Amino acid sequence: MIWPANGKIAAIGGTLCTIGATYTWADIVSTIAMASAGTIVSFLISDGLSRIYKRRKL
Repeated sequence: MIWPANGKIAAIGGTLCTIGATYTWADIVSTIAMASAGTIVSFLISDGLSRIYKRRKL
């Protein structure tokens, strides 16, 4: 199906308005903070386990 340019713009605009009305800045900041914390914890655990494994292997 081929949409005219104004139809695509309307669909994108409607999607953005729905997202903007549904999510607050607090939700977005909270999601970013939780993702960052999860990334840091994952890295630290992975790094720690690899160091422990290397020490036991030697």
